[in-house]
Amino acid sequence: MSVQQNLIAGVCVAIGIASVGVSLKAGIDHFVDRDRVVTVKGLAERNVQADYVIWPVTFRVTGYGHGVGMSQYGANRLAKEGRTWQEILTWYYRGVTIGNA
Repeated sequence: MSVQQNLIAGVCVAIGIASVGVSLKAGIDHFVDRDRVVTVKGLAERNVQADYVIWPVTFRVTGYGHGVGMSQYGANRLAKEGRTWQEILTWYYRGVTIGNA
């Protein structure tokens, strides 16, 4: 191959590598910016250590419940209104006292 052909081949390889890099960066940015959604159904709640959660997490409440105790939809509504977990518990379980065990 001539010097000119080697130069053309080198430029084509460089352009290919640059375009792969741009595509990878766009894909990684899209992945990092994607919403993380946790769906809670019934009594399947699970504690997740805060240091394991990297991206913002959105909780979506679903399910029909069992008709006894706290309503998932009602508790979710109270939380969206700005009520604390203590206020929500005492709303559903009147007369309880919240304290240290």
